[in-house]
Amino acid sequence: MKGGYARFRRAIQVLIASVFTIFALIVLLAGWFAGTEFLVRYKPFYYAMVPTTAVCFAILGCANILASRGAARHLWLLRALLAVVVVIAVLNLVLHQFPAMSSLDHLLGFPLGDGDRMADGTAYGLLLAAYCIYCLGLSRPIGADMYRIGVVMGLTLSFALLVGHSFVKVAAVDIPIFRETSFFTALLFLLLFVGLALPDPRVFALDKGAHRRWRH
Repeated sequence: MKGGYARFRRAIQVLIASVFTIFALIVLLAGWFAGTEFLVRYKPFYYAMVPTTAVCFAILGCANILASRGAARHLWLLRALLAVVVVIAVLNLVLHQFPAMSSLDHLLGFPLGDGDRMADGTAYGLLLAAYCIYCLGLSRPIGADMYRIGVVMGLTLSFALLVGHSFVKVAAVDIPIFRETSFFTALLFLLLFVGLALPDPRVFALDKGAHRRWRH
C-alpha cells in the first residue's frame, strides 16, 4: 500500500513540476519574446512575471522532476540546477540595492514596465523552493523537519499573496518585500509547494530502517 502511495506521490509531483515548467517556458518564449502581454502580466494593472523569474521556475521544475524521481545518482546535476536559481535570485537581491541597475532583467535589456522586476519576496521564495527541492532529492530524513517548515511557509505565503492581491499595482495592503510579485508567480509558487507538501510515505513507517525501503 505504501509502495503504491509512493508511486502516486511521485507521479503527482512530476506532473505538477511538468505543468509549471511548461508554463514558465511559455511565459518566457510566448510572453516576452513574442510580445504576448496576457502571458506576461495577465491584466494591464498587474505586475509582470519578469524573464529571470520565469527561467528560475523552469529550472526549479526540472530540478523537482529530477528530485521526485530519485536524484541520488544524479545529485551533481540537481545541485547544478539549483545553484543557477540561487545565483539568479541572489544577484537580483544585490542589484536591488543599486537603483541605477534595478534588477538583472533591466541589465539584460528586457522592455520592463513601471515597477516590473523580481520582487525581494520572489527571490527569497525561490531560495526557499530550491532548499525544499534539494531536501526532496536527498531521499533521506536529513533536514526533514526544516523541509516541512519550509514547505508550510511557502504554502502560507503564496496563498496569502493570492488572497491579498499583492500582485496588483494598487493593492490595498502594500507589503514592500512582495510589492513587485506577479499573479503568475504567486500561482506557480502555490502549485510548487502543494506538490512538495504531499506526505512522504517514510513518515508512516515505525522502524528506523524504513527510509532504506522507501527510497525514491
